[in-house]
Amino acid sequence: MEKHNIDIFKKINELVTEGEEFVLATIIEASIGTPGRLGFKMIINHKESFGTVGGGELEFQTSIEMKNILNEEKRSKIIKYSLTPDLKMACGGKVKIFLEYFPSAKRAWLFGAGHMGISLTPLLSSIGFRVTVIDNREDFALKEKFKDADNVILKDYLDFAREFTPRENDSIIIFTYGHEYDYDILKILAQRDINVKYLGVIGAKSKIKKIKNKIKTFEYGDLIDNIFAPIGLNIARRTTPEISIAIAAEIVAIYNGVEDIKMMSRIK
Repeated sequence: MEKHNIDIFKKINELVTEGEEFVLATIIEASIGTPGRLGFKMIINHKESFGTVGGGELEFQTSIEMKNILNEEKRSKIIKYSLTPDLKMACGGKVKIFLEYFPSAKRAWLFGAGHMGISLTPLLSSIGFRVTVIDNREDFALKEKFKDADNVILKDYLDFAREFTPRENDSIIIFTYGHEYDYDILKILAQRDINVKYLGVIGAKSKIKKIKNKIKTFEYGDLIDNIFAPIGLNIARRTTPEISIAIAAEIVAIYNGVEDIKMMSRIK
């Protein structure tokens, strides 16, 4: 295997491990004379490009297509070029390039390592989330309690809320013990103008409304209007496992763009 591809595969592994969004270009057909050879690869993410599909106008136009996938299309596709008529490249020939889209990993940040966190973690993990659990209590933030979590972090809630870097495709679920830190965590997230796919807080509607109204007086941004609370779908939420299923179901609906939740129809 050529060093070019060895380095590319190392980079792919690094980006997948980190959960980064990126596009991989691979030349799948190339006629004689083209600057890009069969199997040449190039990666583009939101920070850098890596590798090559042959350079020149071919690589420039391919990069434009890859960035468009990253920023708008969010899907894989095949592009074709006849180098002389399409790209005005004297070398001539034709190439076909597969642009493969790798979405960012779905991550869930759980503030609270109590019974709700223990119940919800395996559910989220089973539907493809990388779960991080945060708690400020030594006897709760234990990896052996969260075998399905990717990370269990013992840290002050507010320090962590100030420092972590969630992405737009992430979820944040807040259920600290006795709701003691819920308001302060939300205030920090609002102050930072955090933008995530899902933000849920457990608690009564009246209490969450008071928290939201209090934070709104600071005029931090739109985050506070996008909180899901009470958290989870209204599906007989009586026990911890039921509440966890309701939360997971709500998150699935949000990620799949389902707004009108309906019961399945019986066959008559």
